[in-house]
Amino acid sequence: MAANGIKKGAKANLWVADPATDWKLDKTTNLSRSENNPLFNSVLKGKCQFIINGLNHNSY
Repeated sequence: MAANGIKKGAKANLWVADPATDWKLDKTTNLSRSENNPLFNSVLKGKCQFIINGLNHNSY
């Protein structure tokens, strides 16, 4: 995917992550429909904090 950068007046399409955050992946933190992830109950490093896509935004 080509990186187009951030331009004034353009729709935003970016995500921000904290690479130092530790978090546990389990059925309560899983945002996917998957129920058979081999990483369940693992502590993972790095977590998405928020996503901006056009006029939509989500924080996690």
